[in-house]
Amino acid sequence: MDGAVKVTLAAISIAVLLLASLIYVSLTPSYSSPSGISENNNQENQQPDSGESANQTDNSQQQEKLYPVLCEIGTATWCKYCPKLGEKVYEIYDSGKYPMYVISLIYDKSAAAKERLDKGYNIYGFPTMFIDGGKKVVYGSEASKSEIEKYIKEISQKPKKNLSIDINFDIENNRTINCIIRVKNNEYTPYSGKLMVYLVEINSRWYDYDGKPYRYSLMDFITTESVDIPAGGSESIPSIWTASEKYLPLNKENLMIIAALFSDKTTEKYSDPPDNEHPFDARYLDAISGKRLSEGNLPPQVGFSIPKDGMIHFMSRPVLRNWFGGTVLIGKTTVNFTVRDEGNYVKIRIYMDEKLERIILDKKFKGEKTYTFRLRGPLFGRHTLRIEAIDEYGKSSELSISFFSFILFG
Repeated sequence: MDGAVKVTLAAISIAVLLLASLIYVSLTPSYSSPSGISENNNQENQQPDSGESANQTDNSQQQEKLYPVLCEIGTATWCKYCPKLGEKVYEIYDSGKYPMYVISLIYDKSAAAKERLDKGYNIYGFPTMFIDGGKKVVYGSEASKSEIEKYIKEISQKPKKNLSIDINFDIENNRTINCIIRVKNNEYTPYSGKLMVYLVEINSRWYDYDGKPYRYSLMDFITTESVDIPAGGSESIPSIWTASEKYLPLNKENLMIIAALFSDKTTEKYSDPPDNEHPFDARYLDAISGKRLSEGNLPPQVGFSIPKDGMIHFMSRPVLRNWFGGTVLIGKTTVNFTVRDEGNYVKIRIYMDEKLERIILDKKFKGEKTYTFRLRGPLFGRHTLRIEAIDEYGKSSELSISFFSFILFG
């Protein structure tokens, strides 16, 4: 086959790819199913220990007794609607109005999160938030911030069981966590329930579809056990969790243990309101407490919004998932990445195939910021891009992505 025929076939292939991507984008609705296939969203209205049990309430709430609320967000890195729900929930969390715990259950990154969503909640689509074990379900991304806040407020006003949870632990070799959860039943009747001990990463190593690192993402369960405690009695539940290689090294300042007790009694609820066709047995939250493994500054976190892992891009735009695996970049490409840190200064190093390409010194950093830069062409074949972020305390994190590129001009 001569060169002219090869060029023609390549041009036809790219044209077909772009046409397919445009059709795909035009048909994509507002939430995603667990398989990643998008479906229509018909939802309109859907119905401690020193500051670590939950975020602090503001002065206007101090006159009213509020009880801790647990929000578990079912999400996935490929779900483009998920960041919208997460942003609303964390705005409420950051306001400090309610004693809240929020845990990101990232379906495609954590095996424990996947099992919790599949077996515990029979999840139907992404995003879905389960409040207090399913007492309230927020399905899709269309619920307003005020609606979500109303649900959280109503649940926080309702008393929970009179149970006390104390969390004790020690860490061996920065890898093994020896944990003892002590539960005291202050009720006048026996208590039976299920204890679930979450190990969460405060600033997650994983990032969402918009390139923003998740917050409070579930890494694994330290233990899940049934408990039976007589009236006025207590029980101590010991457990040992050892990090696998993919979680090493552990950053103690960036980890938190959340111990939650769920009712032994189940109530039929649905993971797809208002259609209510996918039932699950909800166990409502009875008590909850949390504790960081170590106080101190959190490390910075990095996330890519462009390029997106496992997608084919044309002129910086992700147009189609690459079902053969791998990330593909065609044409001029601008990289977008987000850095999150609690300090006021970050130093960013950008490497291409382990060669330092650029250094960014940002002395006016605050909270979270997105940066962009253009990949320099010609750039063909397989390459690896790595971003390293260092904060003012010397703590660092890095993120890399490998891709196959067809970039003539940069």
